[in-house]
Amino acid sequence: HYNRIGSESLLELNPPFLQDIQLNQGTGSSTPIFQLKNGFPLSTITGTALDLTKLQLRAQDPNQRSGYVEQASFGPEYEVFQDTVLAATYIGNWGRKMNRLRNGNQGLITGADSGCPIVQFPFANLNTISNIDTLNPDPVARVKTPCVLNGQHGFLELATNDGNTDYNGLDLSLRKRMSKGFGYAVNYTYSHGLANFQDNLTGGSTPANAYNYGAEMSNSPFDVRHRFVSNFTWDLPIGRGKRFLSGDNLASNLLGGWQFNGIVTLQTGTPFTVTTPDKSFTGSSHASYPNCIGDPFAGATSDPASYTSTGFFINPAAFSFPTNGTFGTCRPRAFHGPGIQTTDLSLFKMFRMTERFTWQFRAEFFNAFNHPNFTNPNASFTLANIGTGGSFGKVSNTLNPILGTGSGGPGDPREIQLALKLYF
Repeated sequence: HYNRIGSESLLELNPPFLQDIQLNQGTGSSTPIFQLKNGFPLSTITGTALDLTKLQLRAQDPNQRSGYVEQASFGPEYEVFQDTVLAATYIGNWGRKMNRLRNGNQGLITGADSGCPIVQFPFANLNTISNIDTLNPDPVARVKTPCVLNGQHGFLELATNDGNTDYNGLDLSLRKRMSKGFGYAVNYTYSHGLANFQDNLTGGSTPANAYNYGAEMSNSPFDVRHRFVSNFTWDLPIGRGKRFLSGDNLASNLLGGWQFNGIVTLQTGTPFTVTTPDKSFTGSSHASYPNCIGDPFAGATSDPASYTSTGFFINPAAFSFPTNGTFGTCRPRAFHGPGIQTTDLSLFKMFRMTERFTWQFRAEFFNAFNHPNFTNPNASFTLANIGTGGSFGKVSNTLNPILGTGSGGPGDPREIQLALKLYF
């Protein structure tokens, strides 16, 4: 489920047991920073150089409980025709006490004064002023650090188990088992998944405001509202033992033994999150969202051919930047991207050589009708992206029709695969 935690549960990775150091090699220099045969430079591991305000610390909630998932499903089935069953099934899935991360040292922002946030500090001796700026919250105790509760430390990655997920879906299916050389299945699912956190090993896993988990409740990362999948298998009635050319002769062997198969997939898009530079003065180790002020799809293009050029999938005018010292009103994963349409076809031919050996010729056509499927749009709401020639709201890639991920290039068109298999 969501409980894929990496190093966050290993408190041994906290300093002074471990310190992350980056040594960058300039592109214009041919002299290496250091060579492994000579060991690491001592200056990178000097204990006196540790500054806890610039290090990430890890902590565990001592009152955590084991997460659990509740599941339920029920529904009727009815045989509408011979070998054909119609079913309607409700499926529910509820995750509770799921593991998630937040900044345990986030400052308490209560407002803004002259563009600077007003914060509450429980450690009075560490802070002497309430009006602060972005880079210098307190020139006495914390130089060039964001607003935090404890000025002796920086980002505190706290693992808790207060994450929740909800999934409710209706599945309709019509299935005909293989008989008389023909079988098919038709499935439609209407569902909605909710979560107040994202996968802990992906970006934006920590909430924008560590003290307001309710603002994070939104569509789950895998939320697909509508999905239709149909498949069929048809043994053509030609050849030995079939309706036509049923004899054991050269004509039946050449023209018989064909099988035609297909899979049709239609679904709505997956959620994406509109992000923006942080204005909350609480550091950068968390998600940051803009304000939602209008209909994001008003005026958006409905022509996929314009997604990457003159048109846009979401309207930049529907968003605004948060004011200083505040969090944006948009929720994560609030919008769904383009859907998927794909048809896969295949044609098989069996050549029986002897009692033990049979050849099979396979011709497979993935995305047979060459339909483009697009990735989610650029959702980074920045001044550069919404300016003239900006890329906000535009789609710049297509999906891999098999993996469901960005192709990294102009897209994956129709793919044809030919194969010859020997059965023995």
